[in-house]
Amino acid sequence: MSDKLRQTLMGEAKILMISFGAGFVCMLVFAVVTQLYAADAQEDVASEIVRFHVLAHSDSDSEQELKLRVRDAVLERYSTLMHGAQDREQSIELLRAELGNIENIAAQVVAKAGLDHDVEAGLHTGFFPTRAYGEIRLPPGMYKSLTIRIGDAIGKNWWCVVFPPLCFVDEAQAEVSDTGRERFADLMSDSAYDLVSQSESDTGVRVRFAVVEWWQNRSAGDPGEILIVKN
Repeated sequence: MSDKLRQTLMGEAKILMISFGAGFVCMLVFAVVTQLYAADAQEDVASEIVRFHVLAHSDSDSEQELKLRVRDAVLERYSTLMHGAQDREQSIELLRAELGNIENIAAQVVAKAGLDHDVEAGLHTGFFPTRAYGEIRLPPGMYKSLTIRIGDAIGKNWWCVVFPPLCFVDEAQAEVSDTGRERFADLMSDSAYDLVSQSESDTGVRVRFAVVEWWQNRSAGDPGEILIVKN
């Protein structure tokens, strides 16, 4: 091989190595930026929200019906209280002060059904999947929640948003009411509301939401270490 050819091949090899190196760096930077954006965006939403989560004892029809009766009893008692909360911190303090009463309400429903399941009410942090309420769509991730565990708490469960209030929307309705949407917007930061409020024309928002959704689902971690909410 001539010296000229050798030099040419070495030059081309260097160019390829630099190109591959630059490509790898770009991919690494993109991954880091995507991770940081997705984490920050989901945390921005989660910092404005408190979920409500009822875990059924089992998947039997009677236990699933009991779960819904517990849900209805708690919401009937606390809907007005939550509508009066001015921010997330106040809603958490109100719920924390009422945990004993919430647990008693749930236990009374269980006892009325002729069952002796243990009932536990508490404030917990767990992983929730994507959930849509009309045009309001919450990304997956870790959220604070008012959690009621009935018995073994291994059955299919039910959840909603207790603050800002979205639990009080009829599940059969496809859309959140204008009043509910306006209150949701008033109580959330602009950046958080922009991410969760979507329409077919909001292509940019939908793309950003998809990025957050993909990363949060990918980085959910070991299901055994965190609370995974099931339908």
